[in-house]
Amino acid sequence: MNAPELLNLLAHHQGRDRGISAHDLALKAGVTERQVRTLISQLREVGTAICATPETGYYMAVTPEELGESCKFLHDRA
Repeated sequence: MNAPELLNLLAHHQGRDRGISAHDLALKAGVTERQVRTLISQLREVGTAICATPETGYYMAVTPEELGESCKFLHDRA
């Protein structure tokens, strides 16, 4: 599994209401949760708008508000 393949899986999870947990994403991808987080980080580093919270799981932002909320959540955790 590489970052573009993971992005293809995430394409089915657009919007906060369609989020997927790291556990479920790892199962679908056939990798560990740690590998999912690494791949997500790689995708974010090149500008891919992947959002996540413990409540929603990972999802692709579909509105500026979703992206803003996710950025605030990540900033507050840092």
